[in-house]
Order: sequence, then C-alpha cells, then structure tokens
Amino acid sequence: MQQTEQALLTALKTVIANKTIASPEAKQVFNLHRQWLQYTLPAYSAEIHQGLAQMYTADPRFSQYYADKTGSSNAAAVLAAIIKHYAQS
Repeated sequence: MQQTEQALLTALKTVIANKTIASPEAKQVFNLHRQWLQYTLPAYSAEIHQGLAQMYTADPRFSQYYADKTGSSNAAAVLAAIIKHYAQS
C-alpha cells in the first residue's frame, strides 16, 4: 500500500508539473489511486471514487495532506480533476 502511494504521489507531481489531465501520466495517477483505495475499500465503484474526489477539494484536511506530500497547494484539485476525468460510472 505504501509503495502504491509513493508511486501515486510521484506520478501526481509529474502531472502537476506538466499540467496535463488527459495524458498517460494522469491515467497512471488514476489507476494507482484506484489501486490504493482498493487496499481498504474492496467494494470499489466509480461513484465512490468520484465522491472521494469531491471530498478532496471540499475538506481542507485532504487538500493539506496532498499539498504536504507533493509540495503543491493545488495537488488535491488536480487529483480530483483526474478522478473526475477517468472515473466512469
């Protein structure tokens, strides 16, 4: 789970730097985030994933978590945009 999180954060930093939501790197972020969630959420669904994306931008604790982990204040918003783009119902 920790290795998946580290890979996710590394890929997210790349997407933030490149500013590309529709890219192979962003798709990788989405897939890694989904995989990371499934460690503790075996009943994964796109709807749950999309709900978490909303929470990431609505709750400052999540925003701060991703800002601290990536060094980017908009990391949670970028992750939410990636999830919105790739999570299909």
